[in-house]
Amino acid sequence: MNQRLIYFFLIFSTLTGLSVALPTKLRYTLLSSLVSLDEPFIYYRLGDCYAKGIGVEPNLKKAEQCYQKAAKRNHAKAMYKLGHLYSHRHGIQKGQEVEPDFWRKIPLDLQQAIKWYTYAAESGSVSACIRLGYMHRQGVGVPLNYKHSLCWYRK
Repeated sequence: MNQRLIYFFLIFSTLTGLSVALPTKLRYTLLSSLVSLDEPFIYYRLGDCYAKGIGVEPNLKKAEQCYQKAAKRNHAKAMYKLGHLYSHRHGIQKGQEVEPDFWRKIPLDLQQAIKWYTYAAESGSVSACIRLGYMHRQGVGVPLNYKHSLCWYRK
């Protein structure tokens, strides 16, 4: 099948909500075959596959690499996901068992998290604004500052 046609199908299915109907292994296979198109959307979705174990074994290092490729091309959701990778230590999904040191494969780096959250917020990510507001309100990775927190929450 033509790569452009597959790419169109993936975009259409994502926009219409049909992407959940794709079997997980097929989703990963389609995305990995489209990497040659060099599109940020493909890298972002492939990063999700690696981060959540969709059709492939979970691998946060590969997820991080995919998210970075998308983020360097101004993909706001990929920027947010990078911030999330650097600031969290919990499991992949509720109720899913993972090896104890799974999240330690990506070092906790709050400065990197704040950097990526800020890029995402400046690119229009509401979730990143909320996360930055929380971090300033709680003093996580930055000095406690209610004024900055309120500014991020207002955005």
